Amino acid sequence: MKIKKILVAYYVHNYKTLQLVEETLQNHRVKYTASPRIHLTRKMCAGKGLIIVVGGDGTFLRAAHHTDKTPILAVSSDTRYNEAFYAQASPKDFARKFKKILEGKYRIRKLPRLEAKIGGEKLPYLAVNEMFVGNKHPYHTSRYTLQVKGRKEFQKSSGILITTKKGSTGWAKSAAKKTLKIPKNGFGYVVREPYRGRLTKPKLLQGNLSAKEKIRITSSLHKGIVVIDSSEKTFKFTDGMKLEVGVSKKPLNYVEV
Repeated sequence: MKIKKILVAYYVHNYKTLQLVEETLQNHRVKYTASPRIHLTRKMCAGKGLIIVVGGDGTFLRAAHHTDKTPILAVSSDTRYNEAFYAQASPKDFARKFKKILEGKYRIRKLPRLEAKIGGEKLPYLAVNEMFVGNKHPYHTSRYTLQVKGRKEFQKSSGILITTKKGSTGWAKSAAKKTLKIPKNGFGYVVREPYRGRLTKPKLLQGNLSAKEKIRITSSLHKGIVVIDSSEKTFKFTDGMKLEVGVSKKPLNYVEV
């Protein structure tokens, strides 16, 4: 891979890893800029040959929200602290693996992402893992109407998770108490803590969809929100608003080495 420009996005507990990454790039005379994840923008990520993420999965997901085509390589800053599910390198092997990338010994894996529309308008970020739909205060009841595969149902719960196949091994697995059998390039959903009572006896509790299908949700919430990949940014989803979620035509270019 001939790389002209690299962006290093970081949020680290062990700054020695960031220093190691920068020294490796300098040794190979590769031009780069470095930015803490909190300052990342789409403009900053554009036009780069590679984004190197130094941190954990949160930093990886934050960087992924700001790019459409630029490949991303994840480096765990501290393997003792970070789960780093997406990490392809660590402090011990980054230098060796970066050399392999320069030699073309890597592959780009296209990870499906989810896109959402509220009231017909696309949200600015695509989900690599999942979307949460529910009350701003998760200890309050979420009320909504779920529409999936031609069926419609009013529900009360602590919210819904809509997940990619890659993301289904995390939060969604904990909520579903199993890994959803999501088809290749498809997605799935899990209703969290469904309430069964006199008014609601929900049956649409979890399921899998193809890349061509959609999930639609109509809000009955006074303080409803949509959250993408557990980020700090929330999107308003209140009474009468309609949400549509499906697979995006812009997968993430994920570097495996």
